[in-house]
Amino acid sequence: MSRKTSSISNLIRWKNLRWLGLAASIPAIWACSAHDLEAPKPLPEKQSEVLKEVNPIRDLDILFVIDDSGSMKQEQDNLKKNFPKFIKVLQDIKGGLPNVHIGVVSTNVGAGNVVINGNPACSFPGGDRGQFKPPADTGLEDGSKFIISNNNGAQDNIAGNGTIADTFSKMADLGVNGCGYEHQLQAARLALYENVTPTNAKFLRRDAYLAIIIITDEDDCSAPPQTNFFVDEAYPTNEQQASLRCALAGHRCNDAFPTVTMNATPLSTCVADEAGGGKLIPVSEIVNDILKLKPSNPERILVSAIMGWPRDPSSTNYAISKDTTKMPALYDLEPACSSANGLAAPGLRINQFVKAFGGTVESICQDDFGPALTKIAEVIGAKLTPGCIPELLLDTDLDGKNNKFVPECQVTERVPDDATNTVKEVIVENKCDNEADPNASTNKPCYAVVRDKGCSAVDKNEAGGWRADVFRTGEAAPGTVQVVRCRTCARTDPKAPENIEGLCK
Repeated sequence: MSRKTSSISNLIRWKNLRWLGLAASIPAIWACSAHDLEAPKPLPEKQSEVLKEVNPIRDLDILFVIDDSGSMKQEQDNLKKNFPKFIKVLQDIKGGLPNVHIGVVSTNVGAGNVVINGNPACSFPGGDRGQFKPPADTGLEDGSKFIISNNNGAQDNIAGNGTIADTFSKMADLGVNGCGYEHQLQAARLALYENVTPTNAKFLRRDAYLAIIIITDEDDCSAPPQTNFFVDEAYPTNEQQASLRCALAGHRCNDAFPTVTMNATPLSTCVADEAGGGKLIPVSEIVNDILKLKPSNPERILVSAIMGWPRDPSSTNYAISKDTTKMPALYDLEPACSSANGLAAPGLRINQFVKAFGGTVESICQDDFGPALTKIAEVIGAKLTPGCIPELLLDTDLDGKNNKFVPECQVTERVPDDATNTVKEVIVENKCDNEADPNASTNKPCYAVVRDKGCSAVDKNEAGGWRADVFRTGEAAPGTVQVVRCRTCARTDPKAPENIEGLCK
């Protein structure tokens, strides 16, 4: 063993103690002084922590909440066209396609418990109420309300030679006759509580991962069922578009509600109002109800949205203007983004909902949803692919003596003790001595950090895509969770000028 290798080993052993002492609150950035290795041109570095269930769950319930209001025709077509890319990512993860349930609901929950004259799209109180309503020609077996696929796609409830992509395309073709007061969050909540919406029974499985994906060009306007908020006689519109009332109640900029005047302020100063302006359902209330679906495993809830959001929020204004080219000229909220597919309003309430789960927000203002759906699927796939490390690893072989990439990682196992109701953290000391075939190593239990194309990566062709596994003789104790901590690069671009030494891979 070289002196440098020995130094690294000593460093890792020292860090084992430090990590164990800080297991409950690991710092995001590593102090440079904590390492005896210095790069000629050091990159900012950080620590990546990955938790892996030794016996991972392979069940995944995916709920698509799709806006069916009048402006969504092109966006629905875009989603249907690119859904095959989404499902392909899940088919390509380690172990193949998970055991999936895929359901679709509209954003139409009506506009309170009244019939609104002159607005036929919102004249049915309750609307679709978060129910799965697949059309008759989807190809689902009789009585099925959602897609079921098990055993890596070998078993499903799709009749004949139909595919998941074909069936989803028909389920997602909701049309554009839904109420323009979109209730995206309320629709999701209704869909997932089968005691409230019994037609969706057996969609949600207790131990499965739950992915909620929202596709919309408007912000959420979920209001209580008995509200009269949408009735003009109760809330006069004052020369404003009827839908503007949702923003006036649901948003705050510079800690104040928007006003019905021509004005603009940076979008970064605007958030969803915590109380929904007293008119809308607070976002936090719906977040808490979704969390209650997985009380022991909140990390299994994955939320994302393709919505009204600019590519560069820091340079975008939140603005209310009056279109004087139309008669009558009405005040309205300006779009946060636009594309050939149309315009989209800033989704502050939906953004708050997604971020509450640490989720992914993608702009709906793009001609091709392929990249956005691929990214969302990769995030989901990484959760179901045990041990994936999403960041670039930092090479510790700075002087090149090892002639290979040498990551610095530490692996521990959290082993539950039912007798004492405690969890013991045990360090996996050995690195596998057979890199070509870690399973044939003689120093088990041992760990190995290997490349895996099934893992979500910064660039699967050039960088990233690492996975850590523990190899043992016999079985791990039930409930064991492995924790992988590695030195990773704060910058994620493997071609960045700061990475000219090839330190990040």
